[in-house]
Amino acid sequence: MINVRILEAPLTSPSSRILGDNDPALDQILSLAERSQFVTAGELAEKLWQEQVYDVRSLGVFLLGAFVEQGMGALPDILSAILAVLTKNWEWMCPTTGKYKQFDVGLRWLVTGILGQFRFAQKVKSPQWAKWLSQWEQTDQKQVLDLFSGLSVVLDAVLPGSLCKGSFLQLHKTLKDLPTTHSEKSREVKQDATTGAESSAKIIDVEILNTGESNMQNLLDPANESSAAASPNAIKGATVTGAPPTLTIILSPPMHALMRKIGAFNRLVRLGRFKQAAIVYNDIKVHIEKFDPRIYLPSVFGEYFSNIVTHAEKLLPSLDTKDDFATKALIDLYQIDLELFIAATS
Repeated sequence: MINVRILEAPLTSPSSRILGDNDPALDQILSLAERSQFVTAGELAEKLWQEQVYDVRSLGVFLLGAFVEQGMGALPDILSAILAVLTKNWEWMCPTTGKYKQFDVGLRWLVTGILGQFRFAQKVKSPQWAKWLSQWEQTDQKQVLDLFSGLSVVLDAVLPGSLCKGSFLQLHKTLKDLPTTHSEKSREVKQDATTGAESSAKIIDVEILNTGESNMQNLLDPANESSAAASPNAIKGATVTGAPPTLTIILSPPMHALMRKIGAFNRLVRLGRFKQAAIVYNDIKVHIEKFDPRIYLPSVFGEYFSNIVTHAEKLLPSLDTKDDFATKALIDLYQIDLELFIAATS
């Protein structure tokens, strides 16, 4: 079992070796994490620490591996470990150049992974989700929430301006909103809200089916909270107001290739290989500037273009209408409220 408590032990000497940008051990850890083999990657990161290699680039993977393996019960140790690294052990952390940025990125990736695990397990109502809720109920919740408060203060002091602070605030809110942190009455309200009785806030679940041979859910930017640690074949989760539709998007070969390149860029940045990352960046930039949704997301537009072809003769007269009062009013309504526009024209 992954033991993150070793991160809390005070360090008394520098790292036994400094990992270069092309170090195979670090490359293997990050590669496994990108393929969602979080526990295996976490075990290798723990082994590095046991070898007295104190590199912040491995810590996010180390901690996420512990969470995936042990669940909610690991949260107090994970937060305590982060606090220990940022306080009593920070001076011994490597690499000496860029460790502030690297740890900020790693912590954001960690929180994104935890939230992704939450959302997927909750959506599919897996036994794991029930287990996590049970673990959370048995956890000293006040201790965990207090650790978040302490971490917020430490981040301001050690990593001022860090982007990971916002991620931790979101995780903090998510934990506070779990059913087991409320009274029975609040739980009933929360349960009603999920069926639409008490709240209009809904979850849109976007499934992106991977037709390629590698797993894509972790290849997007770590800042995107739905990108890490989803299901083997899906990226899920965004909260909006309105009805809860489900969208299934088949990845075309060009989109699949673009996502792999984005994943490669993120990986190279985490490894500190900025010369190689710049090459990938320039290639991605070209694809984005020439992004044609018909090529990259054909399944989204298939029915649209099929309807145009099928009903072209009926559409054509309305495409060249005069700018009359009724048409202008319809255009205004369309721009204001799509649902009212549809209802008015039905």
